[in-house]
Amino acid sequence: MKVLVTFALEQEFAPWRRLRRFEEMVRAEAWAPERFESRLGDSRIRVVLTGMGWEHARTAALYALADDYDVCISSGFAGALAPAHRCGDVLASQSVGAERTAKAITCDREMVILAAEQGAAAVERFVCTRQLAAAPAEKAGLAAFGDAVEMESFPILSTSSAAGVRSVAIRAVSDEADFAMPFDFMRSADSRGGVRLRGVLGELARKPGKLPQLIRLGKNSRLASERLAEFLERYLAAGVASAFRTPERAVLA
Repeated sequence: MKVLVTFALEQEFAPWRRLRRFEEMVRAEAWAPERFESRLGDSRIRVVLTGMGWEHARTAALYALADDYDVCISSGFAGALAPAHRCGDVLASQSVGAERTAKAITCDREMVILAAEQGAAAVERFVCTRQLAAAPAEKAGLAAFGDAVEMESFPILSTSSAAGVRSVAIRAVSDEADFAMPFDFMRSADSRGGVRLRGVLGELARKPGKLPQLIRLGKNSRLASERLAEFLERYLAAGVASAFRTPERAVLA
């Protein structure tokens, strides 16, 4: 079995990389996304770092899915849109919607059921936006459209669905519904969609009062990435063992 797991940023992937041995793959083209590979029994797990945002995710997914995969997992961080979802919660979505529209992609049912069995909260929808939802008011405006907000799953799952690959979006909450992001990190992104430290420090120099929020976000993000790494270990072990086939359940937990 071949499994593709995507993250936007290395920071989201880092704890999982420490948990199991991943080998970095050689990039044939300088522009290509970073890729890492590990083995789980006879199965191959490949991680691709897409970079932040819709366009980076789409480009990376098109590149990655030129290879054949059995399943694809769009993973990383998400912002909660409901107060019930707390930092570190792992959410598995039944669908991923585009912006504030009814357009959505349905995730693989059995993969969602398995995620719920392994401890994730099965939610109805992730909202995928082109811009970072930074303020609580922005999140409140999106709450009618989904349970959590992020920026990569819709283009990734669109690409994987077109390729006939079973897919699911699984994300850990890094910022709660009432949390205000200190900056729009897209402004400090590099050409590959990664966060530039110099850019973050520049934003902080302009807005030094945002330091407490930045520290809190760092702590919350670390918790989210660690919880996500632990979950992915359990989930993939169970998924590979069952080929991601689980008994049908009438109601998702």
